[in-house]
Amino acid sequence: MYFQARSSVERGDRSKQIFVYGVRTEQDQFYLDQIAHLSNLSPEFSSCFYLSRPNSTSSSTNTGHVTAWITPENIAGIEEFYLCGSPAMVKDARARLEELGVPKECVKFEQF
Repeated sequence: MYFQARSSVERGDRSKQIFVYGVRTEQDQFYLDQIAHLSNLSPEFSSCFYLSRPNSTSSSTNTGHVTAWITPENIAGIEEFYLCGSPAMVKDARARLEELGVPKECVKFEQF
């Protein structure tokens, strides 16, 4: 999913995009710096990282479940979503986005 998002940013895609990434622990994270760097390359691109079971309280990543972040206020104006995480997280996030009226074709995802 990272490479797809990077390609979109490098092409100069002007749609508002967000990379939503949820994993259990810090050890499950990868590409964080690269994903964050995409936000620096394009004002249209942002990212949201979540840990459901952080190993420490000092983590700079949001804790809890991605679905708690998916609210009408948080997704307003976003045209493209990149979801990356466990099959359960992706399934729940896709369902929540659909409940809020986001078209399926605007949601790209990868499960691992």
